[in-house]
Amino acid sequence: MSPTWRQVLYRAYALGHSAKVGDHAPELFARERWQVCIARPSRDLTLRLARRMECIACGEPIAPNGTGDHIVARSLWAAPEGAENYLPLCQPHNSSKGRKNLLAWWHGKGLPPAGLVPDPLLQFARVTYAYVARNTLADMDAPADVVEALEALELALLPSVEHVTVLRQAAIDQAAAARKGGA
Repeated sequence: MSPTWRQVLYRAYALGHSAKVGDHAPELFARERWQVCIARPSRDLTLRLARRMECIACGEPIAPNGTGDHIVARSLWAAPEGAENYLPLCQPHNSSKGRKNLLAWWHGKGLPPAGLVPDPLLQFARVTYAYVARNTLADMDAPADVVEALEALELALLPSVEHVTVLRQAAIDQAAAARKGGA
């Protein structure tokens, strides 16, 4: 059975959060309530990404009049245009990403996993979760390329397979609890 969007986004958020706080303890994944955290907007996170003046993919400076890119492509998903959906990418990487999902594009380009954590991954999870929840897609299967990209990130960023297993089970458990609770 494929993971749902809700499970994938809980996992992405948990992975970004664990990188941010420097705590990869398996207990962190089980005790946090990601369904509450992921739904809360973060002004600080949005501002950090908006003020970042270099491309997250290559480190090149972004021109003051550069447009960056959308975390969730507006042309594909009619995602919000505001600052919370901004991703600091240079023009070549913006063009390369196009309408692709951020995780699938990043993985497909072979970019280093560490470049996505913590802020871009946290914001990706929040913006995408807001969209899928609003459009009742949270319990639909996530696309295979997104799942593959997230699995590669987990294996690259977490210290052991045990951590990956605990994170995945926590996402399954929390998604089930959210469905049961109507969240």
